[in-house]
Amino acid sequence: LSIRFGRTIKKLHRKENYAYLQDVTTYFYSDKTSNVVTTTSDYGRSWTNKNLIELEGNVTIRSKKGYLFNMEHLNYDGNSKEFTTEDTLTMKGPEENKPTMNLKGSGLLANLEREHFIIKKSVSATKRLKDGKSLKVSSKSGEFFTNENRAVFINKAHTEMPSAIIDSDVLHFRFARGTGI
Repeated sequence: LSIRFGRTIKKLHRKENYAYLQDVTTYFYSDKTSNVVTTTSDYGRSWTNKNLIELEGNVTIRSKKGYLFNMEHLNYDGNSKEFTTEDTLTMKGPEENKPTMNLKGSGLLANLEREHFIIKKSVSATKRLKDGKSLKVSSKSGEFFTNENRAVFINKAHTEMPSAIIDSDVLHFRFARGTGI
């Protein structure tokens, strides 16, 4: 994994071991999957002694695979290679301009190397099907595997399909890339 900042450091605080950044663009490269994740934010701090990056204000995460996340705060832990936030967030993808999936929820735990993320609370999703209709799912939490095109909605999953409604404890979906279900 390698990280590169796209903007210059605004202030360097040597005593506290962090750099303060404004208008931040950061690139995260996964050696394992060759995925590139770009983050942007209004402000940020890079804590050199903690291997931690904190981003704040209009935070976006864009993956090379076409997923776009939006939130107000985001932390990146270089030791665990994980992004985290407790904020409400939205996600759309895999094509940003014509997404087939829209998600909303609160709290994020995402691992860059495994291309895996968890939305911790209040998940709602809409999946556009190939016939133009939509599948809607809500649950207490959700787990998503972008490399496998797989989603797991956990705890009180409520699903509305064009011809059925399903309530279950857990709901698993696997999607063929570029198609409906």
